[in-house]
Order: sequence, then C-alpha cells, then structure tokens
Amino acid sequence: MLKKLIAENLRHRQTSFPGLICHLLLAGALISTITDSVLIVSAQRPQGRVVTANDFPGQDLGAKINAADKALGTRPGEIVVKGGGTISTQAIISPDHVLRILPGTYATRTSNIPILMKSRSSLIGSGWDQSIIVESTAPGQFTVICAYNQSILNGAPDSGLVIRDLQVKGANPGFNSAPQAISLGNCSSCTVDKVWVNGTRSIGIQFGGTSISGHFAENSKVTNCLFTRVASQNLALANGKNIVFEGNRFMTSGQLGGPGNTNIDVEPNEATDRLENIVIRHNLIDVRNSEMSPTGNGIVVQSTSGTPYV
Repeated sequence: MLKKLIAENLRHRQTSFPGLICHLLLAGALISTITDSVLIVSAQRPQGRVVTANDFPGQDLGAKINAADKALGTRPGEIVVKGGGTISTQAIISPDHVLRILPGTYATRTSNIPILMKSRSSLIGSGWDQSIIVESTAPGQFTVICAYNQSILNGAPDSGLVIRDLQVKGANPGFNSAPQAISLGNCSSCTVDKVWVNGTRSIGIQFGGTSISGHFAENSKVTNCLFTRVASQNLALANGKNIVFEGNRFMTSGQLGGPGNTNIDVEPNEATDRLENIVIRHNLIDVRNSEMSPTGNGIVVQSTSGTPYV
C-alpha cells in the first residue's frame, strides 16, 4: 500500500525530495495510527458471555455460581456475583471461566472447601477492601480457595489460575497449622496478586503439594499481597521451581492462642521436593504490634528433607 502511494505520487506530479519525505512521514503516521487502533480494539474485545449468578433462583450463592458456570458451558465466559451473601454449596469454576466478585461480604458455610478452581480459571474481586470472602466456621475447615486437582489428590498438577483483588478473612473458631486459606499445590503458571489474607486461622497462602507423583509448582508467583494477623505460616512454599514472592507486606503476624508462625516459610517436606530458582524480594515484614510474642522467623529457607533438588 505504501509503495503504491509513493509510485502514484511520482507518476502524477513532480515531487521534490523534501515533499517525498513528507509523504513518507504522513504514510508512516497513518500506518502507526491504524496499528495502534487495532491493538486497542483487540485488547478490549469481550472475553465471552457474561452470566450474573444472582439471577438464578434461591439464596445459596454457591449453588447460583454453579448454575451460572453450567450456563456458560465449555465456552470462555464470566460469572458475576454481587452484593454479598452466603455460600452454602461448594462452588466450582470451570476452565476458561472467570468468577468476578463485585463488592460485598461473602460468608462461607460449607463443611468442604468453599471455592474450587479448575485449570485456566480466574477469581477476581473489586479490590481487597471491597470483595471479602470469609473463612468457613465449620469445624476443621480452614481452606477457602483451592486448586481443583489439588483438592482431589494432594500433588496432582493444576495450571493457569489467577486470584486477585480480594480479601480472605478469618472466622473459624479453631486454629490449625497445616491447611491453607489459599491452597494452590503443584500449580504451574499461577498468580496471586493484590490479595489481603486477613486474620485467617491456619496457613495463609501455599504453593507446593507432595512430590510423590513427580509434580511441583512452577513459574508461579505471589505479588503485592497483604498478610495481617495470619495465625500460622503466612506465605509458604514446600515444592516448587521458578517461584516469585515479591512486593508483599506482612503485618502483625500471629494470634493469641494460635500455633505460632513464620512470615515466609520455604521448606521442602519430602526427599523429592524441589526448591529451585526461588526469588524472594521487596517484601516488608513488620511484627512490632503483633498480639503474641514472635515464635518463628521473618523468613525461613531450609532443607532438612534430604532432597537434592535445591
């Protein structure tokens, strides 16, 4: 197209060298403008159908979310839930679906894990002070969000999960030091960003499940998150490669009567677990106003399992 424009210019009228340069610049600007417009349109194109979970009958938001997920089928799409309420049934987000949580407080009342995420699914809030998911009060239920395959079998691989812009708030009357509020297991290419883990009663966020089946977390990250009053380990890695913990804040960790805590715990449990290329940078730890005396460390990186993959 550019060659044709120049040729026609030369054929139909005399063009000085400066004039030719001017036409070239104008043509280049036109092409640049068109290219930029195409990129903008492409970036803003709809990502599939949007279904509002609240439009389905009943009071149980978990059941409503599942109905909306089913309505989307296997196509990419978005489930919107708004206004807060109670999740009494386990909600499962299918691949290529986004569960978008609009402002509100969402209490969980399930005896099993409230929210499961299948590979390539996303859970996105409206900001960590706006979209609040509350820990279940059921005895022994401390996990709020979990990778789907990890929930079926510890160590099974998951991938492509995104969790961001929301708060997970503690509510369980008990304590524990093993389950994780956000449990991602051996997740590859998974991201947790701008999530506030607030007063949860066991571990906050963890990557790495058992390595018995040969899997490990990989190319995943936890960034720009806030941890306050987390009862046990705030952010943990047990089995992973190419993992990044960056830009997170750890404030007033621990709770009276809790199991004790470490802010960042990087520690394999088994002889085949991996700790390879782990990056921990630009994090802030401040426990000056914690309600209990320090019982752990700011950051622990250790290997006592005998694994050679470190």
